[in-house]
Amino acid sequence: VEKFREKIGLEPLPDDIIYLLARKMGKLDYKEIELTLRVKRDIASNFNLTLEELDSMLRPHESLYAVLDHSRTVLWMIGDGIVPSNVGAGYLARLLIRRGMRYLNNLETDIRFKDIVEEQIYYWRNDFPEYLEIKDEILDIIGHEESRYNETVRRGKKIVKSLLPKLVAKKVSVFPIDELVVLYDSHGITPDIVEKIAKDYGIKVEAGHDFYSMLASRHETAKRTQVIDDFILRIKEKVEGLPPTIPLYYIDAYLKTFTGKVIKVINEGYVVLDKTAFYPEGGGQPSDIGKIYSSTGVCDVEWVGKIGKVIVHKCRGDIPLEGEEVIGVIDYERRKALMRNHTATHVILGALRRVLGKHVWQTGAQKGVEQSRLDITHHKRITREEIEKIEQLANQVVMENRKVNKFEMNRTEAERRYGFVLYQGGVVPELTLRIVEIEGWDVEACGGTHCNYTGEIGIIKIVKVERIQDGVSRIIFKVGDAAVRHVQNHEKVLNNIGEMLKTDITEIDKKVQQILEENKILRKKVEKAEDVFLKMEALDLLKKKGETVDNFTILVAKLEGNPEKVKEIALTAGKSNPSSIVLLLSQEEYFVLKIGSEILGKGITAIEIFKDVLVPLGWKGGGSKDLVQGRGGTHDIKMLQERIIRYLKERCR
Repeated sequence: VEKFREKIGLEPLPDDIIYLLARKMGKLDYKEIELTLRVKRDIASNFNLTLEELDSMLRPHESLYAVLDHSRTVLWMIGDGIVPSNVGAGYLARLLIRRGMRYLNNLETDIRFKDIVEEQIYYWRNDFPEYLEIKDEILDIIGHEESRYNETVRRGKKIVKSLLPKLVAKKVSVFPIDELVVLYDSHGITPDIVEKIAKDYGIKVEAGHDFYSMLASRHETAKRTQVIDDFILRIKEKVEGLPPTIPLYYIDAYLKTFTGKVIKVINEGYVVLDKTAFYPEGGGQPSDIGKIYSSTGVCDVEWVGKIGKVIVHKCRGDIPLEGEEVIGVIDYERRKALMRNHTATHVILGALRRVLGKHVWQTGAQKGVEQSRLDITHHKRITREEIEKIEQLANQVVMENRKVNKFEMNRTEAERRYGFVLYQGGVVPELTLRIVEIEGWDVEACGGTHCNYTGEIGIIKIVKVERIQDGVSRIIFKVGDAAVRHVQNHEKVLNNIGEMLKTDITEIDKKVQQILEENKILRKKVEKAEDVFLKMEALDLLKKKGETVDNFTILVAKLEGNPEKVKEIALTAGKSNPSSIVLLLSQEEYFVLKIGSEILGKGITAIEIFKDVLVPLGWKGGGSKDLVQGRGGTHDIKMLQERIIRYLKERCR
């Protein structure tokens, strides 16, 4: 506190005021405004001050403490993996950064919020050395937020100025609170900024002391209610009391066939076995599918789910009998693809954290057979160069053929050894965790099926990266055979393009660049030719349809073609003949009125002609002194020309 106070040159409060404040400030609660004001008036009266004078004295000190409090909180939030965004905890982080910046502005200092956070990192380095390790990442995130906020405020002020006249027209005396929320959320404009601008329009701004609390509550991520799907609703009671199913897929993820005993058959084709190699859907990984052979015949396992510790198979076909031994055969090619994709998800996440920073946190994932996706927190758009580095690192880990260890560990021991990075895939509510560790690369609590070695994954190819919301990016990737097919398909496209361009695929980029340059030159030639044609057409119109009055040429004509072409002809005619008044109409009732420079020199403007000659006919439009455009009507050309001539003669008398 003292270090910061000295930096900004703020004198400390007198001891007697500090003593009284310390005794009474604990009673302040800004949710109870009247009580707070009463306590502050009582403090002010003890020193013969008005409430306004006390507030003025306290304001810079309140700002100082708020900056330090906000910067410390933001450090902890970002240091623990929260990226500023517009949702949930990310929104709260953004709110605190922006409020911290606003308090710094109140102190009239050139110190940046980012600088204060850096001081906090060093101040807390003995207690939280992990924040010092990722200092550059934390400061980069905050610096990015500062830049975005400053640019947003600049644009937002223009929006406020455009909004206020509309409120005045509606005779609004108090700025609507919903508009304040939109201005803050969308443009970063705080109520005090709005208040300064609105004062000139006679509109009050009453945000209230709880404005920012209200904002935070609006953006809290809604607590998820337990979604019980039809599957669970139908059979939950029917599996109660059954013994836990032995998950053979954890004992041997490469098991293709197995034998098991039918514990229970539930109507609608649900079968429970004493043990199974079929993986149930969960953790973003689809279930296995396959077949079950029994005395009754064969049935297809279409889906597998889990209720508690009981695994249930949704079957279609010849349903087995309770009590009999059956043979289960999983779709092994599908299982291998899912194992590769799931293991690759861990590999890519490790690469993401090494390239983008340790702030990266998994927010969601969906593993597939042909392709998978991984959603992560990150404050910037991921660049092409970063994607290449991530892909290279991931494939390097594949080629190193690292061991993938799968084992169980007591939750407390696991957290002590690996930290909360274990929960990249979400918190697991179990006392014993199943740990998946890619040696020297990534470790997570995970219940999916995985390869034994990273080399089994095959090639990893990132096919798309998109920003699905502020602060969250989605990485879509393919692995193994699917990745090879993806690369081959792209090669086919490139080869086809190469054949069309009659060039080798290694030279396609140069050939395309050459074509673009040639196209640019041709466009310029076409534009020049169009200019010549337009000038000829404009001069021809002036000569054939223009009427000369007192050395002025008045041209009124209706042309075929789109409004843009009609406008170009009018502009060309006006430039070609400085003493002309040109009114051209298109088939779509669009009109353009252009007057030459000599007409302007006589004090006659296009706006005046429009208002006096065309508005009385019901025409609508707008423009400048020499050009007006808009929508006209289906009026007689000769009549329009006569009205303009009459107007011109009256003005030139």
